Amino acid sequence: MTDGVLFQRHLFRRSAGMDASSSKLSPIKIRLMSSSSDLREIFRLRYRAYHHDGHLPFDPAEQFSDINDGNRATVHIAACTGHAFVGALRVNFASGEAEAVGLPCAPYYPEVAILSHRPGHRLVEFSRLAVDPDITNTSFKGTVYAALVRAALIVAQARDATDILVATKPSMVKFYELLVGFERLGRPAKYPPGNLDITLMRLTMQQALRRQKMQNRFFRNSEDEVASMRRAIERALAAMPSRAE
Repeated sequence: MTDGVLFQRHLFRRSAGMDASSSKLSPIKIRLMSSSSDLREIFRLRYRAYHHDGHLPFDPAEQFSDINDGNRATVHIAACTGHAFVGALRVNFASGEAEAVGLPCAPYYPEVAILSHRPGHRLVEFSRLAVDPDITNTSFKGTVYAALVRAALIVAQARDATDILVATKPSMVKFYELLVGFERLGRPAKYPPGNLDITLMRLTMQQALRRQKMQNRFFRNSEDEVASMRRAIERALAAMPSRAE
């Protein structure tokens, strides 16, 4: 794993009652990844997570990627412990105001096009959330999920997004509703991979900022964090290969 673009160093430390296997995985470091080798590691982790959950058939290549991974308006967030990836999340930016182009969910949900044409709206989408299936400590796994979403929210804020979209499987709907404040948008649809009815959810940046003030210190961020993320995004996008391999 290359150094990537390190955003925030310590998001999690060992807590009382954590088993020894999880203590080896802390602290979590959040990085924005852009090199071809690091993206392959993300795609390998993503495949393992989706295959483990039954959403992908066996593939000897053991990688899962799609055309949206090579979009030049895409940020790949990795949660790392030591030299290992333990989680990943993709953030796609719409190509411009009044545009849904570049958002993976757009072809499956008509609400996205309607939302994108509202004056002043700038959309981002969180997608391909994956956590190492070998992590068995549920508390640690939940913290990895939360750390990735927290970082993605700062990415959205740093890019001046007004609306954040996520298309998620049924088992994760409550996570986004209760922890982050997302609301369901439209009717579920078949969003690849797999054959599940995937729920489209939306969070406005105004809602996110209000939620941050109500949440514990983990979800709050500072102007310095947003500025740091803005610089990290610029460096990561500049270093992206012409297409994800």
